[in-house]
Amino acid sequence: MNRSFMTLNCILTLLSCLVLLAAFWGLPVAASAAGDPDLLLRMGEAAVEAGDYDNAFDLFTRAAEAGNAKAQYNVGVCYASGKGAEQSDEKALEWFRLSAEQGCALGLSAMGRSYYYGRGVEQDYNKAVEYFFAAAEQQDTVSLFCLGNCFREGQGVTKSPEEAVAYYQAAADAGYALAQHNLGICYEEGSGVAQSWDKAVYYYTLAAEQGVDGARVRLGNCYRFGNGVPQSFEKALELYRLAAAQGDCYALYNIGIACENGEAVEQNLSDAAWYYLKAYMKGYAPGLEAYFRLRINGLEGFDLNTYTPQN
Repeated sequence: MNRSFMTLNCILTLLSCLVLLAAFWGLPVAASAAGDPDLLLRMGEAAVEAGDYDNAFDLFTRAAEAGNAKAQYNVGVCYASGKGAEQSDEKALEWFRLSAEQGCALGLSAMGRSYYYGRGVEQDYNKAVEYFFAAAEQQDTVSLFCLGNCFREGQGVTKSPEEAVAYYQAAADAGYALAQHNLGICYEEGSGVAQSWDKAVYYYTLAAEQGVDGARVRLGNCYRFGNGVPQSFEKALELYRLAAAQGDCYALYNIGIACENGEAVEQNLSDAAWYYLKAYMKGYAPGLEAYFRLRINGLEGFDLNTYTPQN
């Protein structure tokens, strides 16, 4: 049995005993603790760590109904994710709104994303930005990142690459991996900032170390072409493989290129075709074009389901 789950059960059992003793002896302290929203919130968080989402939802709901803003946000997350509760964007929105009305940054940010993506409500970039700004005033990193996206695309605000960089920078400095990735793109493309391969590599590396597959692919490209780092097909392939293991279509395609050209691996056109097809199946259309190019040039067909790549 999971040790954290056993610990949670012990906590719940102990709490129940305290409540019973309090009722018997007339002691208000333990009884009030049982209904303490902050305690219920912490117990709910422990339940999440133990993977007990049903119990977590119950605990979060009790704390939320008692007015705990973070618990209200967590109930919304349960509805949004369908963990511990039946999935419902509309109910998620209701709880996010209650949390936001108390000024909770998490609730404000969640409301912003609900309006941004049109989840449980009609899509409205203007309202999304309002919530993002309110949460960003509390240095909410997700909202800072989202504002960067809004300024980059001109969604709900006047398009401004410079403002996008400023918000990405703030979120990246706080350690937010996706912001580090996007900031790297800004430096690679020279969007809103002077082009710099060195800085692009720096931010891609930070994001890649946190597991962002897009950053792994872009950093791999830097190594493949020698942009901002010494050229290394081996390092590029290593990064592509990390991203491909998570199903990244661009990484799969780039491994196909490596197999076709013999970059850091022995040239193998069948392997290349396999990776190109996998990339296509993950949503990258050029993968199919590359596959047929190899077939037209004489490569024999193979069973994708039974073929095992050598590289």
